[in-house]
Formats: sequence, structure tokens, C-alpha cells
Amino acid sequence: MPKFAAKDLIKFPNALYFVSIFLILLLVAVYLIYEFHRQLTISAKQQYIGLISANLISADQSIDELLNTLNVGQSSYNKILGSKDASGTFNYNIIVGNNQKSLNQIELLKDNLNFQKNLQENAKTPGEYRGLENGFNNYYTESTEFLEKLEQNYEYENGLLKNLSQISVGSDISQKDLWQTNDKELILNYFTNLKSGIASSLEKLSQFKTPQKYEEYYNLHLSYLQLLTSAAEEIVSLLEEEELIQDSESPGSIEVAYKVATEAQNEINLLMPKLVEERERIFKLKETLADVEKLANIQQNLEGEIKNLYQLLYAQSSSKYSFGF
Repeated sequence: MPKFAAKDLIKFPNALYFVSIFLILLLVAVYLIYEFHRQLTISAKQQYIGLISANLISADQSIDELLNTLNVGQSSYNKILGSKDASGTFNYNIIVGNNQKSLNQIELLKDNLNFQKNLQENAKTPGEYRGLENGFNNYYTESTEFLEKLEQNYEYENGLLKNLSQISVGSDISQKDLWQTNDKELILNYFTNLKSGIASSLEKLSQFKTPQKYEEYYNLHLSYLQLLTSAAEEIVSLLEEEELIQDSESPGSIEVAYKVATEAQNEINLLMPKLVEERERIFKLKETLADVEKLANIQQNLEGEIKNLYQLLYAQSSSKYSFGF
């Protein structure tokens, strides 16, 4: 079998020429395949980074909109605290309405995050971006937990405030305008209606599943309503008695009832500062803003990582050297 050495090719210059051309074409083909694969990989990375960047921007905008809604609700609450009506009660309907707006905003944000999460799950994640993907998964988990807790709180608040709006929270049951009428029927009707309203509220409150944040507030309201109902029941019982001892040494039923109302009001007056303090604590946005700040920190970390990856991809896509050199 014939053997060829390199010197034999010299005898065949055409063969050397064709071998050289073949090797050059082979190198060009390898380079083009490599470059095509490199650009394809860069393009896939750019598409993935573009997707999650858009997701992050959308989530950030949605959270900003939610915060604006929460701040409006906080401003309304502060106004309500400074403007109670003549009976000493607060109009909680405005807070309930603002809470409902917040609940609607929360629902929209949850839907937005779920949509983004599904987009990311269906996208093909480049292997070297698994860490970034895990970071986003953590962000979605933290966001969902925050929104679910916030939603639970606002739903509870609305149920509680709707219930309390039926009762004159903070009203003075020893009010002189009522008792100075000395009208037994008028006073009896007032406390009969009060007793009935409190019984309805207590029944509804007993059905509430109270989050830990609101337990003290809930218990203070229970104590308040129990003081009211106890006084109302005793006053109604006194005024409904058909026969009373009427001698010079015994006070009339209205006088006795007024004393009961005054003693109960004194106890209520001791309780009210605690209730007001607790009410102001739970309706402040401090705790909510702390949770939002936590999400913001996660967002900033993801944004920083995305920025670095963008810079790296730009450098790679702009490189004129083959084979990564």
C-alpha cells in the first residue's frame, strides 16, 4: 500500500493547494458555527434577562400603586380620628371603603405576580442563571406571603369596623341631655336598642377569626361591649319594673339607673385610652411599610444582579475575538 509523506505533496502542488483551502474552509466553518452558537446563546440570555427585567419593573410599579392606596387610607383614618361627630362616634365607613380599594389593589397585584411567575416558569432558563431564577422565586414567595397577610388583615379590619359602626364606640351613656329629660320611656328605648345592638355585635364578633396583630384590640372591644351590655341590661331591668318602692328614703328608678350608667361610664373612661392607643397602633402603616421595605431590598439585589449580567452580555456580544479570547 503506497505511503505519502509531506514531501510527496510538493510533487503535487495542486493537491497542496486544495488541502490548504480545505483546512481554511474547515477553520472558517468551525468559527462560524462557534460564533453562531455563541450569538444564539447570548440572544437567549438577553431574552431571558429582558423578560425578568420587565417582570421586576411591572411588580415594582404595582407595589408603588398599592402603597399609594395604603397611604390614602392612612390619611383618611387620621382625618377621621380628628373629626368625631356630636355623639362621640367615628364614621368607619370611609376606612372600610379605603380598605376595599386596598383589597382590590392587592388582588390585582397578586394576579400580576402570578402571571409573571408563570411566564418565568415557561421560559427556558440558561444554566448559569439558575441562581438568578432562585432569587426571583424567593421574591415571588415573599411577595405572595406579604400580600396574603395584608389581604387577611384588611378583610378582618373591614369585618370588625362594619360591626363596630353599629355601636356608638366611645359614646357617653351617662350623657346629661338624655337623663335630664327624666323621660322614662325615652331612656328605656335608648338602652333597649343599645342592648339589642350590642348583642348582635357580640354574636358577630364571636365568629371572627382574629389575627394575632388584632388580638389586643379585639379583646379591648369585647371588654368595652361587655361593660355596655351589662349596664344596659341593668338599666332596662330597673326601668321595666312595674312596682318600685316609692318612699321618702328610696330613690326613683331613673335616679338609680342614672347611677348605674355613671358607674359604668367611669369604667369605660378608664378603658378608652387603652383602646384608642391600640387602635392607633394597629392602623398605622409602620408594620406594613417594614414588609414593603423588605421586598424593596430583595428587588434592589435582583436589579443589581441583572445590571451586572447586562454589562457582561454587552461585553460578550461586542467581542471581536473568536473562541472567547
